[in-house]
Amino acid sequence: MTRLVRAAATRSRRVAQTVASRWSDAVLTGRRARWDRAGRLGVPDDVWPATPDSPGRTAPLGNRMMPLPPAWGLSRWLWGDTGNRNDGGDRSNDLLAVYLDRTDLTPGNNGCFATTDAVALVADRAAADTGDTARGPHTLMVVADGSADDVAKSLRDAGAHRGCLVLDDPGSERRAALLSLCAAVAVPAGTDPLRSPWAREAGAAGVALLTHTAPAPLPRDLGLPSARRVAGRVARHTLVSADPTALEPVPGPLPERPRSSGLVVVTERRRVVVAGHDLKFARGLIEHLRGEGHEVRLDEWAGHERHDPRLSRDLAGWADAVLCEWALGNAVWYSRHVTDGTQLTVRLHLQEAATAFPARVRADRIDAAVFVSEHLRRQVVRDFTWPAARSLVVPNAVRIPEALESTVGPERRFRLGLVGIVPSRKGLHTALDVLHRLRSVDDRYTLSIKGRRPSEYPWMAHRPAERDYFREQFARIDDDPLLGAAVSFEPFGPDMDAWFSRIGIALSTSDFESFHFTLPDGAAHGVLPRSLSWPGADLLYPLRWLAPDAVMLAESIHRATQDPSQWQAEAVEARQLVVQRFAASRVLPELADVVLGRRRAEVRP
Repeated sequence: MTRLVRAAATRSRRVAQTVASRWSDAVLTGRRARWDRAGRLGVPDDVWPATPDSPGRTAPLGNRMMPLPPAWGLSRWLWGDTGNRNDGGDRSNDLLAVYLDRTDLTPGNNGCFATTDAVALVADRAAADTGDTARGPHTLMVVADGSADDVAKSLRDAGAHRGCLVLDDPGSERRAALLSLCAAVAVPAGTDPLRSPWAREAGAAGVALLTHTAPAPLPRDLGLPSARRVAGRVARHTLVSADPTALEPVPGPLPERPRSSGLVVVTERRRVVVAGHDLKFARGLIEHLRGEGHEVRLDEWAGHERHDPRLSRDLAGWADAVLCEWALGNAVWYSRHVTDGTQLTVRLHLQEAATAFPARVRADRIDAAVFVSEHLRRQVVRDFTWPAARSLVVPNAVRIPEALESTVGPERRFRLGLVGIVPSRKGLHTALDVLHRLRSVDDRYTLSIKGRRPSEYPWMAHRPAERDYFREQFARIDDDPLLGAAVSFEPFGPDMDAWFSRIGIALSTSDFESFHFTLPDGAAHGVLPRSLSWPGADLLYPLRWLAPDAVMLAESIHRATQDPSQWQAEAVEARQLVVQRFAASRVLPELADVVLGRRRAEVRP
């Protein structure tokens, strides 16, 4: 009977949420229609993402503007998009940003077009607009000098206002949110992208630049999203490579806890619950806590929402501290059932940001929200209004092997290793592009793929697009003479030490990741890391590990592997960096301090 009541309550809650969502969508559609008829002057304040965590004007440009998925509130208002994404800013729409200024500027001066050119710039884009207001705008016009009303009037008088969102420059905090929506930013021909403030911000946000000469109309179709994603990676990589001040260096080793003459509260033996459906990333922490003498009990869930409520309720009442590994149904449940005085920590990796679970968590009950990377933390704080002051980044802990063994010798440097190819965002096609280019100049290069095949995932049967993608890639391996004999598959398993001992390059070709454990794990095993610069990678790893596209990635690998001594020296340097920044001996004590709620108390007079 209890199960029936609980199931009925769940169904009722979901029905209520569906009704509320549809009503809200209807209201938003009406608002968008009214704003479209008025020329869309501005953006409603209540749809902007939260900004209390903005790094402000003093932060380096690369940290202030970073590639993030489109801001959820703005995306929902403009396009009716009610889903969150893990695409790192893969802007699937054709929204084009144009910056305007009242004065006629010398092309290339600051990346702005003159206001007199505005109508001609958007004429063809407005003419092609179907008038479907639910579709959202196609052109974002940001006016630098506060004359958005005049620009909108000029557009209306010319009949070119349909699909144009005109607003005054909203300031640095909101520009980052606007750029997260844009497929490209148009700048006048001759603009220096490193000297124009608008072009620099676009590059820092991973948005492609479209060099354009007025008064020729702006193009309506900005190309395939996949091509725009590559162009965005190139834009950011170019900026941070050419301008070191655009990006803060990757943080060094975790600092020692400062000593103070004040009273230090020492944590006694604590009762800790670790709850989640997949605890593989928490095993090291569990062993560390037990090694410190704390009693740790596990609440292992059967799925994102499936668990034993009675066991969970007993553990919630027993615990001094709870760690929810993954911010899924476990975090939702414990944020509603932990007792007062129990330290609640939620650790978010990546997949959760594309679900509704973070929105259902009672954020006011979270004592610490831990993220494995800064770009993921920024996205969740922005879209789910989690408490920024109680959020922090603690990277994944990497086990450092004491001894490195290899029976292959320096020839292993030509063997690329890719861990996991499912789902398609892991970028198998890019890995094959890289291998093809390398084998075109040296047939010693090979690719070893470690992990499960697509057919081993039950959910693949319900995703025809994913099935078609992998079918095409496997056919390509069979048909391309440069690939057929050079690609090998090794099954999923725990024998990573032995596998890495035969690998020379740890390869990451994903479109988006939160941390991508393969890179530091490979480096810890003496393997040289090379990766696409997926959004946020340059906040974690050195730029020399990264490349913006397959061509430059292949060139980087080729340069590093021609001389065995150079390859060995770079691999040793990469291993030292991982030891300093991500070694379990450094990361696990820091994470344990967060989970246990250790704090220093000030001695007050």
